[in-house]
This record gives sequence, structure tokens and C-alpha cells, in this order.
Amino acid sequence: MATHIPHIPVLHNPRGRLALAVIAICLILGCGACGVDWTYTSAPAPAANQTNGTAEPGGTSGITTSRPHPTDQPFPSISTAGLGDDQLALLQVLQQAYADQPAPTTFSQGVDEPWCADFVSWAYNQIGLPFNNPNSGGWRIPGVYTLQDYFQSNGIFHTSSSFVPQLGDVVIYDDSPIWGAHTNIVLALSDGQLTTIGGNQPDAVATDGSSTSVLSWAITISTYDITDPDLGIQGYGRQIQ
Repeated sequence: MATHIPHIPVLHNPRGRLALAVIAICLILGCGACGVDWTYTSAPAPAANQTNGTAEPGGTSGITTSRPHPTDQPFPSISTAGLGDDQLALLQVLQQAYADQPAPTTFSQGVDEPWCADFVSWAYNQIGLPFNNPNSGGWRIPGVYTLQDYFQSNGIFHTSSSFVPQLGDVVIYDDSPIWGAHTNIVLALSDGQLTTIGGNQPDAVATDGSSTSVLSWAITISTYDITDPDLGIQGYGRQIQ
């Protein structure tokens, strides 16, 4: 039986803390200063910081970034040429979730926990292609490693360097200085640049020069060089066949 290991936030990883410092600099200087193009959404900042599914006292001092409204950072234009019905349905669900920014517990069936895998599970359940949690039998798989086990046991986990991800493929990361252990969904691959959408991703950070903390987490979009070894991509789950 697969063991459920929850999403490990980057704040628990020294390289992850460094990555958040880089994110803060990117937000202050502009995304062009860094290799990752971060798109920040308008999810309201919570009264307390969210770290590993728990609340910490708010009021982080220092430089605080502001987050543009999605109309200022719109959902990327995605070519629908050649997409199947399931991919089109998923794209619509993701667009709506990005615009609405629902409360995280929307995706976790009311459970207060790190929710990146919950978001991925929810999106697929919305289009009638639910996962099957090997532990509970339900549609929601809250753990990144359990999600990877699910894809592997069903023969739909792809790790070959020749694999070409497409819209809807689920990215699994591990030991990433950007993400830690994480998962999100592919929107597009163009000229070596992978665009993904995911939940429980840093929405705003603050730094006082010596430390960096996440102020809020949201559904965000990021674009990065797929060949970057520091991404920590373990493979891709293809639920849409």
C-alpha cells in the first residue's frame, strides 16, 4: 500500500528558502531579472501566513510585494488547435479557477493542508476523469508521492527525456529548490519554455534582507526552461489519453 507523504513546502528546504529570496528579488526588480517568469494573482492575502498547512502569526516586516489583479496578468493565450474534448474541458476549469481563486479548502474537501495535489485532483474530478486514491479509493490524492505512485501503478508516468508534455499532463517535482516536493499542471510547451498552473504556489513574499517568508499561497502560473536541471522534475503523469 502506498504511503501518503504530504507536499513539503520549500520553506523546509534550505535551497527552497534561497529560492524564495530569489523570488522576492524578482518581484522587486521585475521577472526579467530571473530565469523563472512568475505570474502572481489577486488571491486575497490571509490574516495569517500559510506554511505547511498551518497558520503562523502574520505581520512580516520588510518589503512586501503587491499582486496585480488577473486582468493585469491575464491567463495566457493557449492554442486549442489539436486539443481533445477532455483537454478543452480541463482548460476551461483551470481558466475559471485562476480567475475565481477559490479558498484552498475547496480543493481539499474542507481539510486544512498543503493543497497542490488537491488542486490537481480537483481539476481532474471536475471533468469526469477522477484519480483513484490507492489508500482511500476516493478521487482526491493529497500527497505528491502518492500521486506519483498512482501514475506509476497505472502505467501513465513518463520520465524519458524524449517525452513531450502537453496540456493537462501533471508535473511531479521532488527536491526542487523552487518547489520542494510539488505538483502542477502543464498548460503549454513552446520553444523549450514550459508553462504550468498550480495551487499552493507562492503568491506574495516578504523579505527583511536576512530572511524571506511567503505571505500567501494561490493558484499561479509560471513559465520556465524545461531543460533547467534545478527544476527537479521527476516526470509527468498523463491522465488524459
